[in-house]
Amino acid sequence: MRKKYADDSEKWKHYSQALERYLYFVNEKKKPVQISVGDFSKDENNDIVYIHTHNPDIKCSVVERWQRTIKSKLFKRFTHTGKYNYVDGLLSDVVSAYNHTYHRSIKMRPVDVTPERVLEVYNNLYHGLNPTNKKTKFKVGDYVRISREKQTFEKGYTWNWSEEIFQIVQVIPHTMPVYRLEDLDKDAIQGTFYEAELQKVTKPEAFKIAYIVRSKGKKGSRQHFVHWRGYPEKSRSWILDSDLV
Repeated sequence: MRKKYADDSEKWKHYSQALERYLYFVNEKKKPVQISVGDFSKDENNDIVYIHTHNPDIKCSVVERWQRTIKSKLFKRFTHTGKYNYVDGLLSDVVSAYNHTYHRSIKMRPVDVTPERVLEVYNNLYHGLNPTNKKTKFKVGDYVRISREKQTFEKGYTWNWSEEIFQIVQVIPHTMPVYRLEDLDKDAIQGTFYEAELQKVTKPEAFKIAYIVRSKGKKGSRQHFVHWRGYPEKSRSWILDSDLV
């Protein structure tokens, strides 16, 4: 049976309680949408932490992995029921089941985590790790691709990699090392990236062309202004006709 709410504030409260253990992320490139939540936003919404991200595809690997798990579970229910309404009860049921499932990483269920057991959880996750001595997977100068998600709720819900190639310019040692990148035009990429979000590659000698924007010149000196496949418009450049393969 579909649950009915008295107003928007009650629906928002139900939604936030289902995700109360997690942060809310807002894409900085998107304009905020005003939500009418009455007094709830003033009295009970103060404990929610909002974090603005710069990269539209990648936020935090830990949270992204959790979202992937939850979406996969939701999609299974969607397939079973043939319905795609997840706010009215389904989301909270899925999150509750997740919180009552044993996690090998923390060696307990999330619901069993209490303020008194924080140190125990930390030791289970990071025991024996020394951030300053941890061997990093990549080094400055390496070329990498960035992981990207497919469409929300796409069947299979798997990851793929950006066609654009970046270069590592800084390694930041930590329990989970992070990296700063720049594109092939030497422009810095905002934010940092975890190892799980990067794939080491060899810089290719030739790049694929998406399409030719325009051409100029005559035979023998003809040039083409091309858009490179997988790269932004700012990377467009002129090449000689003889360079086309």
